[in-house]
Amino acid sequence: IRPPPRSTLSPYTTLSRSGRPLAHHEVQYLPDVAPSEAQPLVEALRRAGLTVATAESCTGGALAALLTGVPRASEAVAGGIVAYSDHAKQHLLQIPPDLLERHGAISRECAVAMAEQARRTLHADVGAGITGVIGTPVDGIPPGTIWVGAAGPGGTRCELLHSKGGPEANRADAMRCALRLARSE
Repeated sequence: IRPPPRSTLSPYTTLSRSGRPLAHHEVQYLPDVAPSEAQPLVEALRRAGLTVATAESCTGGALAALLTGVPRASEAVAGGIVAYSDHAKQHLLQIPPDLLERHGAISRECAVAMAEQARRTLHADVGAGITGVIGTPVDGIPPGTIWVGAAGPGGTRCELLHSKGGPEANRADAMRCALRLARSE
């Protein structure tokens, strides 16, 4: 199968692995964030002899995929954990159940704990944690409400995003924020 001529593709057309445009009912999951946006973080970590680990909920591993798309990422990326459910957060990241009960999975406390646990679990110098609502509301929390945490030698930082785009734009905002926070650690 040959892909359609370039002129028939919009900037938002996604091609499958075979080169065909995705059908209307097929949804592109990965946000439009280029590996070049992660390159400064990966290179800074490599130069400093440091590593980063991710713990992701609403971004579903997209940040880890982005980081590993950078050349020589294996020298700076320890790994990533996708902990989408509360059960996964508790069992993969050792997030205390009482933290989730008191503050909820979509909270500053959870994002910071995810970043700290990614760092600890994967023996990395810097951890990034992302949790939030990407698409439809959850427990009255509107889409675009995303907490991004980073933990490193310099301490922890956390930011609350109120993204106004669709799911892909919200994921992209969260990933860009995580890159910025991780670089500051």
